[in-house]
Amino acid sequence: MLDGLLGFDLHKHTIGIIGTGQIGMTLAGIMRGFGCHVLACDPSPDPALERLGGAYVDMDELFSRSDIVSLHCPLTPHTRNPQLFRGKR
Repeated sequence: MLDGLLGFDLHKHTIGIIGTGQIGMTLAGIMRGFGCHVLACDPSPDPALERLGGAYVDMDELFSRSDIVSLHCPLTPHTRNPQLFRGKR
């Protein structure tokens, strides 16, 4: 019943967070608690992320360095555009 559902340890993996509002910042704190490296991208950086040990980077760097990407941003004309991800999956 659990075939193919093997998980992995988050420790030392890099988590990319797009959008560091309340939910994104909460996730950043949780991921730091698991021992993850946190990268973020947001047009309005929150200095609290760097106090947690995270770093802001541009979108291309976030995608290239992250093992997991979590999206926490409002739907706007900019984020609705498929070019946001430039075909990276």
